Amino acid sequence: MKTPLLSLLFALSIFCLYSCSGSTTIESDTATIDQPVSDEITGPNEALLEEDAENAQAEEDGFDGSEFVGDPLKTFDVGTNDPNNGKREVNRLALSTDGNYLAATSYKELQLWDINSGKQLWATKGHRGTVQSIDINPASTLVASGGYDGNLNLWNLQDGSLVKTLSTGMSYVESISFSPDGGRIAVTTFDGEIKIYSADTYRILFSEQGGNSSATWSKDGKLFACMNDNGVINIYESDEYKKMFTVDGGASLAEGMDNSIAFTPEIDAIYFSAADKSIQKFLFMTETKEKGILPSASYGPIAISPDGKSLAAATTQSEVYLFETSSGTGYPELEGHQKGSVCGWINTIDFAADGKTFATGGCDGLVHIWKSSY
Repeated sequence: MKTPLLSLLFALSIFCLYSCSGSTTIESDTATIDQPVSDEITGPNEALLEEDAENAQAEEDGFDGSEFVGDPLKTFDVGTNDPNNGKREVNRLALSTDGNYLAATSYKELQLWDINSGKQLWATKGHRGTVQSIDINPASTLVASGGYDGNLNLWNLQDGSLVKTLSTGMSYVESISFSPDGGRIAVTTFDGEIKIYSADTYRILFSEQGGNSSATWSKDGKLFACMNDNGVINIYESDEYKKMFTVDGGASLAEGMDNSIAFTPEIDAIYFSAADKSIQKFLFMTETKEKGILPSASYGPIAISPDGKSLAAATTQSEVYLFETSSGTGYPELEGHQKGSVCGWINTIDFAADGKTFATGGCDGLVHIWKSSY
């Protein structure tokens, strides 16, 4: 427990961070460049599994999200077929900021889809083993992927060609997140290492033992956070990479799940999935936690809309919920993912920049696109 004086100093440090801080860049050795395993690209595949007829008509009539859609607007069959294990799960997904593209991984494959047309634009295998993580840069020009080979790959979004391969030197890459300006890439590994790369020079700007999942940035890029294997959340400022807060979430995510932490757009707090099956909120100024809503099962991945009005969350039992952040109230369960599938989880969730569109990917191999009315 911090003394009042220390709490005041922390509050002043946050104030200074957003009003008077300068910028210091820390650089270390250049990342090792490996040759790609394969740049084989397949596609296009025009298959779109299903689309609700009424919602399709609503889009043609100029659907603006003013009414909540309880069923998925679109469904994409992302899961790859494994001869030994059947259809594989969706490991990770990312929506482009303009809402036009969906990038997703399943087993050893990385895929890019056009959300509006439902067409698969390309698919490629460029990692040795499972592709565990993915993100799209804000300019929608690059796709970043991380795999069990410990590599961070950068791909041209338009044609799927390999731009760069960086070796993290660790066992495998657990999560990837571009900074809001696209200039840096936060990477966490299974070994508990967090690294910040320059997206321009590919140099390592920061490296520390601090987290192996849930790499994420604040909206202005001045803070980033990650979670370690024990559910401890470390929050850093991104000028000098100093650790600002350490929050005990009580437990880590189930293995294989996506982000369980999310900054508020006002950057005054962070939401996280807690050990008591709730979504909690840690307030920076007071360094206190606020408990959220208790679900019927443990929450896994969460995502907050860019405008801060909505929070989407998934559970370890393939349940998807949407909450209004101002009141904490939510809609009933959004049904669409198969329950009792291979692992029974929703692995990944992401919002588009419009604050209305979000996507979920699960063990049934499907990605659903939803609309929020908040």
